[in-house]
Amino acid sequence: MPYVFALVCLTVGALTFILDFDLVERGVRDGLPVRYAWYCAFGLLVGLVFLYWQILRLLSYVRR
Repeated sequence: MPYVFALVCLTVGALTFILDFDLVERGVRDGLPVRYAWYCAFGLLVGLVFLYWQILRLLSYVRR
């Protein structure tokens, strides 16, 4: 059961990048102020850390 939950979290984490990159693309297209670039960068960083954490968790389950 923990394998399934880890795979679901991994999938959700990977799919959030679609939303993050869409936000960046729309922000550039609409000409948002530069200060919003930090929000977009922070969102990408949080998604990357979450994805890394989930991969490590899944590998720990496989190792057991």
